[in-house]
Amino acid sequence: MSTNQEFRPFHESIVEELNEASSISAVAVRALGRLIKKTAIPCGHDVIIAAWNSTGAADNCSVRASILKQKRQVERRHEVRQDLIAILTELSRRREDISDSLTLYDLGIGVVESTASGDFVNLRGRVEDKFKIRIPRERIPSASQLPEVTVGSIVKLVCELLEQKEVAGREAVAA
Repeated sequence: MSTNQEFRPFHESIVEELNEASSISAVAVRALGRLIKKTAIPCGHDVIIAAWNSTGAADNCSVRASILKQKRQVERRHEVRQDLIAILTELSRRREDISDSLTLYDLGIGVVESTASGDFVNLRGRVEDKFKIRIPRERIPSASQLPEVTVGSIVKLVCELLEQKEVAGREAVAA
């Protein structure tokens, strides 16, 4: 392997391979489909679907559905993050960028021991109201864990709870 090899984003590489599908076997196309389904795809969903469709391969392994599901998850994560940033900006009065790696302490939320519990309850209430979810008691960090709670971990938790809520809603409709 050359040490000077230029690496590209997954979606660009897989689209190139799929566009060459006419020169590869159906077995190889199915193998690419399995690879796509096993890979976290952060962007380029539409171009991958278009390239997959252009192969003419049967979608027996539900490649399109897998990509669309990931696309919805990426979009949801972005929306949740934006809404959460608005809440955190208001609570912390921080005006510069808020990254996923920042902790609540970095934002000044829960830093003062006497108000830490109230700060977090306020944040929790606003998150639950905004996203119409309830955070289970066992998922709520203890006071000693608060310094380690990051913006990214809250986004992940909200996305998981929203997904669970959707699944429960679909199951209720199906029943």
